[in-house]
Amino acid sequence: MWEWIAGLIWLMGILAVTGAVLGQDERENFMPLMRLAVLLYILRLISLLPGS
Repeated sequence: MWEWIAGLIWLMGILAVTGAVLGQDERENFMPLMRLAVLLYILRLISLLPGS
């Protein structure tokens, strides 16, 4: 359980750093990729749940 919590914190940190480094225009272009990364992470969490 702690692995996915640590992974979520890591992912949020990457998103925060990326958002801070990129300007407004680049951030808008980068958002679909970020959404895809979050979606893949959530799907991975669901697949790791016991009983699935």
